[in-house]
Amino acid sequence: MATVTPEGLLDSPGVISRLFPTIEKGPLKKITGIVVHQTDGPTAQSAFNEYMHGGNGAHFLIDKSGVIYQSASLKKKTWHVGMLKAKCMETYSCSPAELKAGAGNLDKKHKIEMQKTRGERFPSNDDSIGIELVGRAILDPKFIKPGMTREDVNKLRGQKGIFETVTAAQNGALGRLIAELQTVLTIPQDQVYRHPRVSYKNQTEASTAQWLERK
Repeated sequence: MATVTPEGLLDSPGVISRLFPTIEKGPLKKITGIVVHQTDGPTAQSAFNEYMHGGNGAHFLIDKSGVIYQSASLKKKTWHVGMLKAKCMETYSCSPAELKAGAGNLDKKHKIEMQKTRGERFPSNDDSIGIELVGRAILDPKFIKPGMTREDVNKLRGQKGIFETVTAAQNGALGRLIAELQTVLTIPQDQVYRHPRVSYKNQTEASTAQWLERK
């Protein structure tokens, strides 16, 4: 059975520790959910190159071959979620005051969500684990205009590109990893989400990721 070490490492066969303190952003005191992502990069090494410079990152990364890397301690937060969507919108339970207060302002909506209890909102950077699947968003060339910088194209690809299909090896590894994390950390099945469901992201990100998911 997998365990978590005092340093926050998942002690499990097949999980390779490759920690990047550069993406760790302070103590992660409670874990209530898991968020599944795709990297928008072609290889595991391309993600690691980004991690070395800090900024955004996740706790685990699964290569196309199914190899699982742990890239951040489970005792540390990472910036992997972004601004939260209003969970009450899914259940049509937002109060008129909530709708009015956050209208047209994503940052304000996020702050409203973060004031709610964990069960009333989606998991955030403050209380969730991120799992990245190596996979790039492919952009239709028609969106590329003369004069665009590489940064412009990369941003556009993340918004309008279509993410690669997750490999069978990745899905197998993802299912095993999520099951282990749920058992070790007592995370309910319905608290595992794809990134676009909880935040304002490309809807095709992780759309082909598969695990034992409650609909």
